[in-house]
Amino acid sequence: IALGRLEATADLADYLSSVVGQAKVRLDKLDSDVVQIENLRADFHDAKGGLRFDLAAIVNGADALMRGDLIQRGSSLSIGLAEVNVSKSSSSVRLEAPRKVSFENGTLTFQKLGLVSDGGRAVVSGFAGRRGLALKIGLTRFPAALANVFRDELGLRGTIDGSIAAKRSLLKPVAAVSLDWHNASAAAWKEASLPPVSISLKGELQDDKFENNLTVRGVDGLNVRIAGGGTLSNAQMLSQRVTGEVPLSLANSALATRGTRLSGKATLVSVVSGNTAAPELSGTVTFSAVTVAEPASGLRLNNVNGVAQLKDDSILIEELRGQSDKGGSASLTGSI
Repeated sequence: IALGRLEATADLADYLSSVVGQAKVRLDKLDSDVVQIENLRADFHDAKGGLRFDLAAIVNGADALMRGDLIQRGSSLSIGLAEVNVSKSSSSVRLEAPRKVSFENGTLTFQKLGLVSDGGRAVVSGFAGRRGLALKIGLTRFPAALANVFRDELGLRGTIDGSIAAKRSLLKPVAAVSLDWHNASAAAWKEASLPPVSISLKGELQDDKFENNLTVRGVDGLNVRIAGGGTLSNAQMLSQRVTGEVPLSLANSALATRGTRLSGKATLVSVVSGNTAAPELSGTVTFSAVTVAEPASGLRLNNVNGVAQLKDDSILIEELRGQSDKGGSASLTGSI
């Protein structure tokens, strides 16, 4: 952690039972692997038996602002949020309406704290801490691009609907996730010339075990499902089944410079298992009704069908056979 010039002054009274007084903090820079903070300004002033605060900083390149008040009564702390705003480029998120967050006996409680961003909304309610865990986050058309405020390179797009709920305790949570990401896209997908997709995720977590059901749908009949489970313990084991159909036309944008065009589909049935550090892959890919057209060479193959076997980092092509538009046939076997 690298820390820049820090200035702090404070004149606080009765700070054990009810904080009153004034304080000021100025920090040029804090740089770590996780967060970068610049030009931090924090001011605290007396206000109605507590402290009114005004915080501003640049966090990971985003302008962040928070205003409100702190009222302490013994071990109970009430945080009244009047304004929260984080913005960067064209993305921003702000507090929907003033809300109070309380901290008492080691437990943090949220009373329907709403955040709005670019026409979407997120609501946080419940509590977490010594009392236990009962938190719920509800999302309505919430923009995935908000994550770009903190990490530009993600390049996320689309909107998310759904909920995340957690209960029991912080050390041994029981959680359920149900999310639908519409028109989903990311920088890495764009670089690979892949179009937006729709992603649906349902999952559950109990102790260190999880179950998931992820579906990806898109253009030209793209439909892939990843279902199974695993553990989050030291072993971090996986047991996932990947099935579905992938249109080969998805590769056409990447092949555009050569003029090559593909059609047809690949049907996938595979299993991913073992330790996450060294997962094992096995399965089959069945190619059907494939057409390959390459104008530069005059090559055109029709009705290409075949099967390939997947095993860890190798591919065994049992046979791919197609018909040339000029007569004759072509076949391919071998391993990669």
